[in-house]
Amino acid sequence: MKFLKNKLTVIIILLSVIFLALIGLSAMRDQRSGAEDIVGVVTNYGQKAVYSVNNKLSSFLSFVFNFSQVKSENEQLKKKNAELEYKALMYDELKKQNDRFSKELDFQNRNGYFNFVTCNVINRGGDSLIDEFTIDKGRNDGVIPGRVVVTYEGLVGQVTSAGKDSAIVETLGSKNIAVAAKIQNSNETGYVEGFTNSHNQIQAKMYNLAMSSSVKENDVVTTENVGDIYPKGIRIGYVVKVEKDEGKVMKNAILQPYVDLNKLQEVSIIIPKDKNSSGYSGGEIK
Repeated sequence: MKFLKNKLTVIIILLSVIFLALIGLSAMRDQRSGAEDIVGVVTNYGQKAVYSVNNKLSSFLSFVFNFSQVKSENEQLKKKNAELEYKALMYDELKKQNDRFSKELDFQNRNGYFNFVTCNVINRGGDSLIDEFTIDKGRNDGVIPGRVVVTYEGLVGQVTSAGKDSAIVETLGSKNIAVAAKIQNSNETGYVEGFTNSHNQIQAKMYNLAMSSSVKENDVVTTENVGDIYPKGIRIGYVVKVEKDEGKVMKNAILQPYVDLNKLQEVSIIIPKDKNSSGYSGGEIK
């Protein structure tokens, strides 16, 4: 780069000297013969050519000498842009997290009949990634097998095993979970199990509805307190389709769960006020 710079400088100096000499030669002529006119034309052409070359070389040298500076500035702009994008993503995530925490706190405050332990989802497993997951709370926090797991949106599942500081939760998507349920507006009862539909999405089905049942689309289905296994009133899902089981002379209702099991980050464990109680007698979730 240094060699190129020196060489181009020498060229510019030589062309400038020639340019000045031609100007001086032209100025010393008071009268022009025919031959001098030709020389004048050539001189003017030469002057223009030298000026043009000089201008282009100056522009080229300016580009060469400023290239590294421009490249550095461009890299700095890219870095700042990446930092701004990261901050925007972090802000959006913190905003969503704060919104979830606010709704969860409101849900817990509405249901003061029970205590709640808020947990983070730290690992997923099972036959499917949404069949079960691990939480970061265990027996030391009152989390034992049989405890019901929810979010402010509705039912998630049930704790099936617990250590001192962690526990395993099986979700509504697990084939091991069956939930006593009722249709909110008609009080018709049955039980709900989850299943994976043809689109590999988790849905649920409510069984044992009478053939005369008035169940219809958009009906809300909640938990029913049978055997103190689940608190009464937890939202499970809403009806998206009604089927007839001619063999059993009953109706079944396909439900869309309120909780998206794929997106869980935090959950709450419902703890009876009497921590020694194994069931959930009494209060209703609102």
